Amino acid sequence: MRALLFIIFMLSCLEAEFIDNDFDGVDDNIDRCLNTPFKYTVNKDGCPQDTQYFGELNIELISTKQLTQNGNRSKTLYLDYYYNNYILSSSYSKYSTDDDLKYFAVGYKIETKKYKLEFYLGKSSFNKKGTINYDIKSGNIVYNLSSTYTFDDIADFINYSAGFTYKDFQISYLNSGSVDSFTNQYKNIDSSYSYYFKKYEKLYIKVGYNQSIDSNDMQIIYIGVGYSFE
Repeated sequence: MRALLFIIFMLSCLEAEFIDNDFDGVDDNIDRCLNTPFKYTVNKDGCPQDTQYFGELNIELISTKQLTQNGNRSKTLYLDYYYNNYILSSSYSKYSTDDDLKYFAVGYKIETKKYKLEFYLGKSSFNKKGTINYDIKSGNIVYNLSSTYTFDDIADFINYSAGFTYKDFQISYLNSGSVDSFTNQYKNIDSSYSYYFKKYEKLYIKVGYNQSIDSNDMQIIYIGVGYSFE
């Protein structure tokens, strides 16, 4: 009888398909920190419990140029800090028109092997934002849906975007407009490619192109470099 129960137990384990891509001993279906480095011990949720774990900081510098007669340029520095499921995101943009834009947001993510859900509350130099990102993973493809609600002193805006990432190539569609009236909608397609260096896996170069659907005057190219520290 015990042998029969053991066989049934083993078959049920095989049927459950235990998957652990980061080799921390926690099934990816319940692992709340899916990409924990191998050198750290984890708790029952799969998150590092080692006192020496300081999270991950990603730095990215992007330079853009608008392909129009005025040829406006900008440089943006992005700083994103991840600690388990918590996210601190900030950016600083400097434009050739001598304007600048600062942004800071606090986020939280829920992640499994099949999806990732992120919530952000942020504030820029001019307004406040609330963002929801939803990623669905299917093999080498990640499908993304995102929505941002912007609280402005003049008018409120809402952005919708949808796209996908295949390996290191990304393409997305963005629709932005006023909540009160969608007559001033802005629609564009953005595509980018990130190249990761084999010797330095956390170092990458990103190139991209942004095209407005409504006007050929709004064409932007950008190039940047990024690195992640653990």
